[in-house]
Amino acid sequence: MRLIVKRSAQLVGIAMTGLLTVGCASQQANSGYTAASLSQPIQYLPAEFSQTLSTALSGSSQFFAASPYGDQVTIEFQSPYFAASGATCRQLVVRNQASSVKLACTHNGTQWYSARSLVAGSTL
Repeated sequence: MRLIVKRSAQLVGIAMTGLLTVGCASQQANSGYTAASLSQPIQYLPAEFSQTLSTALSGSSQFFAASPYGDQVTIEFQSPYFAASGATCRQLVVRNQASSVKLACTHNGTQWYSARSLVAGSTL
């Protein structure tokens, strides 16, 4: 009797492991990152602002009378980094009456888009 119960428990364990493996594998196959998959289609930033994102020196700041992040703001450009998604991203410290941290990314080096920050506490 113990042998049957032990054997049944082993078979259930093997079956559960198989189901988890198949579930994870199918989840992995469908988890390819695109900015659109996060909820909305990519909305690229204006070409002039994208050019600034591509060329701004790390730590530099620039005043914008109008920007995708508001009017009358100063934006400090942090160092670009390679995200796990394969995109190149930059944190932007946007300052007007309050400060906030925004994230912009690109996959091709020329067209940048606003991305959702995955780090908690993105307000300074």
